[in-house]
Amino acid sequence: MSPPGKSMGPDEPFAPPRLVRSSVPWNDVDRAARAGIRELEARFPHLRASVLVQECDGLTIDKEAAEERIVAGAPFPAEFTGSSFVLSVTNGSAVVEWASDDLGLLERGFEELRPELESLPATGMALDGEPCSADFAVDVREPLHEVPLQRKLERLRADFERAGQLAPKAQRVVTAYRETQVVELFVSSNRRMRQQLSRVTRAVYILVPGVGGRLVQARAGRDVQGGFEQAAIHPYTWRQLEQALDQVPRAEPLTPGEYDVIVDGEWAGLIAHEAFGHGSESDMLEKNRARAVNYLGKTLGSPLVELRDSAAEPGRSGSFFFDHLGTLATATPIIQKGVLSRPISARGSGEGLGFRPSSNGRRQSPLHKAYVRMTNTDIVPGESRLEDMVAAVKYGFYLRMPLGGMEDPKGWGIQCQGSVALEIQDGRFTGKCFGPVILTGYLPELLSSVRMVGRDFESDGMGYCGKGYKEFVKTTCGGPAMLLRARLG
Repeated sequence: MSPPGKSMGPDEPFAPPRLVRSSVPWNDVDRAARAGIRELEARFPHLRASVLVQECDGLTIDKEAAEERIVAGAPFPAEFTGSSFVLSVTNGSAVVEWASDDLGLLERGFEELRPELESLPATGMALDGEPCSADFAVDVREPLHEVPLQRKLERLRADFERAGQLAPKAQRVVTAYRETQVVELFVSSNRRMRQQLSRVTRAVYILVPGVGGRLVQARAGRDVQGGFEQAAIHPYTWRQLEQALDQVPRAEPLTPGEYDVIVDGEWAGLIAHEAFGHGSESDMLEKNRARAVNYLGKTLGSPLVELRDSAAEPGRSGSFFFDHLGTLATATPIIQKGVLSRPISARGSGEGLGFRPSSNGRRQSPLHKAYVRMTNTDIVPGESRLEDMVAAVKYGFYLRMPLGGMEDPKGWGIQCQGSVALEIQDGRFTGKCFGPVILTGYLPELLSSVRMVGRDFESDGMGYCGKGYKEFVKTTCGGPAMLLRARLG
């Protein structure tokens, strides 16, 4: 997100956080961090130190017919509720870190690291980036911690009633509310930045009878930055739910084969994330764990395909103002006109491949190691209309409502699953629905088969991403509809 942030003098105190009920003495922590860094770098001039402090809180409410569940704390188990910090010291080629969930141990961290720093040789490392002193915050009209719990419950109960009216034969209806508030402070010898992030997630899950009496799930949701002004379920989300309730219960098994396929914008985002997002992380390329290292600067798909990752997208739930290594939010073009232009990277990763750091250095929390991670990963919209794509299909399917997928950065295989495939014959929808559906293929073949790219962008902002089986961070993905050739099952 491009700052609007409040520029600050180098010694100007931070105001109390507006978006969270904070228990952290931010100015005391800031002073202790800066004093420790000055002393350490005076003792070891060839080293550079930084401190990341995080405070995270949230709320989870689920409403069903028989109960209401309310859980205080960060909604996703991987997010650390409370405050923690990490002290990082580097010579440019090696990193030594000390982390704790007790902010009172920050000064001790500097003491504990000193013996280990004696063995780090000089590498002539320079400071990363221009000096910056600022206080950033997402745009919020109603801070979540100022809204009474009763008002949140009333909102959830009203949505539960509406969802039940949409599906009178439902076996189970769940309406979900999640809120997450994060405050982060990054301090180095030339950067002193704080960011306040606030996010609201709304979702509805409905279990209904499907073909053959089996139970199927219709669902829809949305995850965006903001305050309680974002708590109402968006009209688009209600429309998605109504379509799911119409299509998912009557979906029949699909005959496996290779077809002309139109994927909707959510599916396009899933392909961007699973098929190529992980394979463009520079630490994967440097360790030769991704085939993309052999394709930099080469054609990988149709010239209609453009893919980007950007943390600088106001309002989107994968956005922020700076990453956990102190790099201001950037947009990174990964594929341009079908050519793999560069990977996403982070400070300390990617330089060996000849690329400047992008803002993709992220941690599950300060208690975890920083890795190169995606933020908002999207297929860039094109010029085609959906109706023109449908008219171009002799026989095929329109894939909607993706569920998830798996990636293979080394082999470039892809497997994504979704709820519904709508049949198309002679350029028209037949009214038949199939599902669930799995899309598989080899990434270069899939991207090279793209014939049309839509103009309308879609992203519900839902989901998290792990590095392998762990290290979860908040990400989003999206894109326009695309017409391509793929194997379905």
